Amino acid sequence: MTDPVEKHKIVDPMVIELLKTVQCLTDKVSQLETAIDKINANIKRDTKGRSSSRKGESIVTRLNESDNSLPAMNLDSFIDFLTQMSYDAENIMSKKNIDIIADFVSNGCTKLRNRHTRCQDIILPIASFTECPTMLFMFDTEWRICTPALFSQVLRRFHLCIMSQCERWREKNVGPPRPLHMVTSNVSAPARDPRAIAKDQKISTKIYSLNISSTRFISHTKSLICTATVINEK
Repeated sequence: MTDPVEKHKIVDPMVIELLKTVQCLTDKVSQLETAIDKINANIKRDTKGRSSSRKGESIVTRLNESDNSLPAMNLDSFIDFLTQMSYDAENIMSKKNIDIIADFVSNGCTKLRNRHTRCQDIILPIASFTECPTMLFMFDTEWRICTPALFSQVLRRFHLCIMSQCERWREKNVGPPRPLHMVTSNVSAPARDPRAIAKDQKISTKIYSLNISSTRFISHTKSLICTATVINEK
């Protein structure tokens, strides 16, 4: 006995077309909702950025108008201070590249505060405020917001300070550079400690390997310096 022939359902083409239309509309609604979410996020981020910028400009205006906001020294003098301060260059080998300059500047801020023990609220030429924690302010001839371009330039100057400190360490532990030309003398040059020479090479390699142009390095260093140099709002 043969099986009965199955009856196939006949779907109205209009129903199929309607389903396609509904699905297409559903997809478009989903795309519109995603686009609106992105627009709202951008608006919120832009509003927050503008608000922070206005606060930063307000702080700069307040600092420049107040006689009590002048730092103990300007940025150039502070960098000279970093170059001349006592610093153990061997510490460089125990630190991550990303922390070297930030720690160096932080140490300089601490030493400068210690020199002015009577002034508990000493103002440094690098400052951040809880009102704008993501912004950095610097003082040269006047207070101004530190832009990424300016901060990159200042980082390079800090880098030169560390190089000067390493040169000073080398002079003390290895000795001054010897002339390239032959010096005729009956007195032989004093022997140098090979361990000190090897240590100097490691320090130099680490210093010259710093990628000052790295965005991650700049942002991390900026964050550490901000934390180290917060000045309470008056």
